[in-house]
Amino acid sequence: MAAFFVGIQAIGLLAPLVIGALGERVSWRLAFATIGAVVAVGVLTTAVGRRALGSTGARRARPLSPAERRRLLHRLVPIAGMLVLLLIVGLSAGVVPPQAALGIVGLLLIAAPWGAYRRLRRNPELTGDDRWRLSVMLRLMLAATVFWLLAGQDGSVLTLFAKEPTDRTVFGFTFPASWLQGATPLFMLLVAPLIAWQLTRLGARVAVPDKFAFGLLLAGVSFLLMTVAAALAAGGDRVSPLWLLSVYLLHALGEIVVAAVSISAIADLVPRAFLGQAIGVYWLFAALGGGLSAQVAALIDVLSGPVYYVSLAVVALAIGALFLAFRRRLNAPFVDDAPQPAPPTPPAPRVARPAGQQ
Repeated sequence: MAAFFVGIQAIGLLAPLVIGALGERVSWRLAFATIGAVVAVGVLTTAVGRRALGSTGARRARPLSPAERRRLLHRLVPIAGMLVLLLIVGLSAGVVPPQAALGIVGLLLIAAPWGAYRRLRRNPELTGDDRWRLSVMLRLMLAATVFWLLAGQDGSVLTLFAKEPTDRTVFGFTFPASWLQGATPLFMLLVAPLIAWQLTRLGARVAVPDKFAFGLLLAGVSFLLMTVAAALAAGGDRVSPLWLLSVYLLHALGEIVVAAVSISAIADLVPRAFLGQAIGVYWLFAALGGGLSAQVAALIDVLSGPVYYVSLAVVALAIGALFLAFRRRLNAPFVDDAPQPAPPTPPAPRVARPAGQQ
């Protein structure tokens, strides 16, 4: 797992440095072609290395029954096929503009996590206690969705801030704006061992809602910093890149906590047989946060920079405060799972001694 995390962050650090430099200094066509070539190499490597996996993951833990498979195909294939056909015909005939097609995809993005969660919750194998735990999981996933919405600003609005009002000249060299996107994975690689050690040391002494609140409050403080930076740049002056680096550091700290605690909390809340489905639902909500982030970023065109950033800060701080206010209720299923202390051993009964015996 550690190697997987390090690999993701290393690529997240390398990509802005290489692709960003190619796009901004040479050609964006060359940059996108390089991305395609790297993806092709990854697909080829995976195909060649499949033999090393053996039978791992080849068999499903809980496969669908033939009846369930037929029911799923009868429902999914006609609907998906009809939507794809309508989009293709509409786009080809010019009846459906590209913006409308993107809107349809956006609606599907919003509906998918809710549909997956509803399907998981309605499973007849779940008990009433399981569904109560899923309700708590939903609240945690919604908080994570908000966090990913805020963190998604790194690649959109904050990159534009790096390009325009940020002074990117260091010792006479003006570095590409996209290079600052590598700050978050760099900080994550540097501080992840420290955060992991601290979370392990604290253990159950810090409640799960507190950790979510911590991540959201860090995001809120980061956008308060951006509010100040945007106000300083409002007059046309360029600001120090230290503002963005501070914001990216806070985002890295928050992401380490929220991402790690999310998966761990789901593992504690969901029966083991449904863990894979629950994690899949979580990533659908994370994708929802990323998709909404792009939509929210459009507000920067109608709001001033300080108003936009302070609005994001208020949302993050308010939700973090709500998690602290309702921490006891949200933490109830985790406390129930905690090992209870053993009752004290009663003292041994005293045996009366015969008179005269010492």
